Amino acid sequence: MISKSQIKLIKSLKLKKHRIASKLFLVEGMKSILEVIKSNYEVVKIVTTKSAIKNYKAIFSGLDIEFTSEKTLSSVGNFTTNNSGIAVVKMMDSFKGIINPSNYSIVLDGIN
Repeated sequence: MISKSQIKLIKSLKLKKHRIASKLFLVEGMKSILEVIKSNYEVVKIVTTKSAIKNYKAIFSGLDIEFTSEKTLSSVGNFTTNNSGIAVVKMMDSFKGIINPSNYSIVLDGIN
């Protein structure tokens, strides 16, 4: 069962300032969760229902999974009828792998 502190964390990630401060973001819906698991992002926690995960047990093995009710899942996330799950994912460093420290680089942001 998901704890109150975890619910508070997930609800706080709805706001951009909390996502930036904690370097975490939310992914909602089973299709999106499966995509983020296959990607290079680090999945911190998955909150889901037991019925939603039964077809994907092999994919979710080794991940931190918390089970909860559909009612709690809908109240925590942004979707009104989320019955599949929410993943808490760690943000990647913006320039990781882009800048080579042995060469000079110019990085520009917001050129008008």
